[in-house]
Amino acid sequence: MKVWVVLFLLIAMNASASLKPEALQRTKKDWPQRSRYEISVELDPISRSYHGHQKVNFLNRQKRSTNYAIFFLYPNDPGLTKSQKEFMKVSNISVNASDAKVDQKGPYLRIDLGQELQTGKSVVIDMDFEATLPEQKQSADLFSEAMDELKQMLDPKSAAQNDYGVFSSGKDIVNLGLWYPILSKYDADGWDEEKYSGIGDVSYFDPADFHVTVTVPADYKTVTTGTQITESPLKDGRMQRVIDAPLVRDFEIELSRTFEQVTRLINGTTLQAFYLPQHATSGASTMNSAAQAFEYYSKIFGPYPYSELDIVEAPLFGGAGGVEFPGLVTISSMLYNDDQQKTDDDPVHQALANNPVFSQMLEFVVAHEVAHQWWNATVGSNSKKYPFIDEAMANYSAVLYFEHYYGKKAAEQQMAMQMKLNYQMHRMLGGQDKPVNLPASSFQGSLEYAAIVYGKGALFFDRLRTVMGDAPFFAAWKNYYDAYWFRTASPDSFKEIAEKKTPGKSKVIEATYQRWMNQMHADEDIGPGTLDAVMKTVLSTNQNIPQDKLDDLLKELNSVLDQN
Repeated sequence: MKVWVVLFLLIAMNASASLKPEALQRTKKDWPQRSRYEISVELDPISRSYHGHQKVNFLNRQKRSTNYAIFFLYPNDPGLTKSQKEFMKVSNISVNASDAKVDQKGPYLRIDLGQELQTGKSVVIDMDFEATLPEQKQSADLFSEAMDELKQMLDPKSAAQNDYGVFSSGKDIVNLGLWYPILSKYDADGWDEEKYSGIGDVSYFDPADFHVTVTVPADYKTVTTGTQITESPLKDGRMQRVIDAPLVRDFEIELSRTFEQVTRLINGTTLQAFYLPQHATSGASTMNSAAQAFEYYSKIFGPYPYSELDIVEAPLFGGAGGVEFPGLVTISSMLYNDDQQKTDDDPVHQALANNPVFSQMLEFVVAHEVAHQWWNATVGSNSKKYPFIDEAMANYSAVLYFEHYYGKKAAEQQMAMQMKLNYQMHRMLGGQDKPVNLPASSFQGSLEYAAIVYGKGALFFDRLRTVMGDAPFFAAWKNYYDAYWFRTASPDSFKEIAEKKTPGKSKVIEATYQRWMNQMHADEDIGPGTLDAVMKTVLSTNQNIPQDKLDDLLKELNSVLDQN
């Protein structure tokens, strides 16, 4: 273990490697001091294992002291892996070079600091870690995944416990999300110890600096958060890559032998899309969509802070179309078309494929995930307690993207299929309306979560836009981004800025917020959950499904609903 530390310290530091100049200047004012990770990890993709050492310099920025620290070992969290197996072990834990008292229970690691750490003071926590990755055996295309999701909606008791694949190894791609011991968020209320419910994401971390040394077989491409600053071949045929990632809330790694890539430089930021060779057409498409989203969001929300943004194909399942990380977004392989895909003769499949919404699913997901670089990576929020803050904003950002590039009708089609239909399907299958402003743990499965947070939550912003008018509405988004730049937004933060932008409408804004966020009027505001209403929503986006096939589909759905 010590040899990694020695190698680590020989490398010159470059804490600003992936911050753009304007962001670096602001960081000196807003975040002059922050916690720091120094991690050295050796990965063996063949055995699906890794081991390493990390040193965390924890800086107490709160106005209260603490005598302990909490780390999350997410590879041991059943909410993430859907397994009772503990995939990670930690050892040799010390605080300021002295052995530390620790208490580990599953994914929670509590470390006694041996002192009362006061405001503005720091402490150095060292530990070794080793882990194995669960193997992902699923391989579904979009239609098959959608059918599986529908079956689980109709019969929840038969649903398999499938994780999202965030921490897993697939046939061609190793997906390392939440892979290291992560320092919990220490805020005004103390340490975040909320359990992960298994729905949504867990991102509620302070921005920190990461200096990471990754050693992998030389034939594997390594894609990470941050910017690679050195690459050194080792005598044993492996490659050692050093990455700096300042002011990020998390650190992601993706590995593949076969990744192909395209690169584009926009406004001082290098965009890179990585994809499997059989998905070259879709891979190029993700770059085009990401570039368009990047340019548009930079204009209407504010400047992107980092010098790099990666869009990476990954083995994601369980309804996850993509997952966001600072400076890197993963897009599910199920959304990529095989370049040699055979023609499907089924009229319903063809109609869905030709539907402008289904055919643009990949583009919508890319636009949504890129938006998370503004609403999650930069503007932080507690994704476990208030998931709507970033998810609803990212979903409506994707609607704005479609409106900007394809027109109002295209945006309305996306709202119908990505938001309105989610809610109506949820109601048709017996689900209830709920307030949007609820913790992720309050939702009973992925359909309810999508219906309320992604659907009803995003449509709130469309209603708020009507109330405010376009000019103050878009000004509020820009002000919100600036005001909460690398801070943590609360559920009321955007509403308060909207009220300041249109003080004469503050009462109606408050009433709109309460109606959509804390009350239950979605049947009136979005539409009822009847079969007829659902089919009207579907048909509003595509009139090309043959009538006889549509009649058969309606009969089949009615039969299934009668049985349930």
